[in-house]
Amino acid sequence: NRNLQMAKTSLSKDEMRRAYMERGKLYQQQGDLVEAGKTFARCRDFVNTAAQSAEVSLAIAVTGLDIYNYSLAQQWIGKIDVNLGGAYRNKCRAIVGIILMNDGDFKGAARNFLDIDAGIIDTFREVISAEDVATYGVLCTIATASFVEVQNLCQSKHRFKPLLELVPDLRLVLQNYSP
Repeated sequence: NRNLQMAKTSLSKDEMRRAYMERGKLYQQQGDLVEAGKTFARCRDFVNTAAQSAEVSLAIAVTGLDIYNYSLAQQWIGKIDVNLGGAYRNKCRAIVGIILMNDGDFKGAARNFLDIDAGIIDTFREVISAEDVATYGVLCTIATASFVEVQNLCQSKHRFKPLLELVPDLRLVLQNYSP
């Protein structure tokens, strides 16, 4: 709160955004997710760059997941410019994969999880671990893909392969999969 008051008096947009982000994260840690979402939404008034906008949108989307408001999460993911870099792209794909799994669209979820690369390792644990991405990607693929597609996944040099290496038992499941 002290940082927020100091930022308000100096009227620096960047300081205001950082203070609101800190406050939102504090609300998240305390379990007050609705207030966290509202606080993150206030940050939108203080963004200067596409990266700052993506950071705020991602925080709101994660809060949406936490309160099981998947339409809110989807709405804010849609506001992120995935051309900003692999980290944002991976995180957006992970959130969309989770949303699609919840909706029962396992084929769409598989596509999103399989499009995530090793850049997600240890960067999004507050939402999903790299091992979980591999697990969901494999299970959704097995549930919806043809035998040939599953075997191609196993044998390809796909960007997903480093994630699969994190869970050797899943690699064995894919290698031994038969319809």
